[in-house]
Amino acid sequence: MQNFVMTLSPNDVSGERQEAYVLIPLGARDADPSFWGWATMYSPLPTGQLEHPINLVDMGSPGVSRIYFVPERGEFRLCTEVYRLGAGYAGCLLVVSTLAGGGYETSVLCEGVSGWSSARKALVNITPSGTKHWGYM
Repeated sequence: MQNFVMTLSPNDVSGERQEAYVLIPLGARDADPSFWGWATMYSPLPTGQLEHPINLVDMGSPGVSRIYFVPERGEFRLCTEVYRLGAGYAGCLLVVSTLAGGGYETSVLCEGVSGWSSARKALVNITPSGTKHWGYM
């Protein structure tokens, strides 16, 4: 599996928090731990969180980011500027791809854009709250 796909919730694109991150469903993390480097690539922080620094090509912009787990909230977070896109992107698809040599790349597909239909077919799972669909392709 080289691509993870999920629907973006309003919380994922609200742009209201200081830190830009989207929530990856725990079920998605646990379904393919090697995709996320879980848990072997994560180091504990003084806060009790587990962090994995990553190289990220974020919607075309290369840089350094992180993925981290917040145990007390049960949240698995990917830091990405996708968060700042705005509420109009809720319901669009986030695609996270692994890169040769390590790292990840993010892209966002909205209905009507090339690749949206095939990516949408990968959404075979739903979170327990029913707020997100996700899958791998």
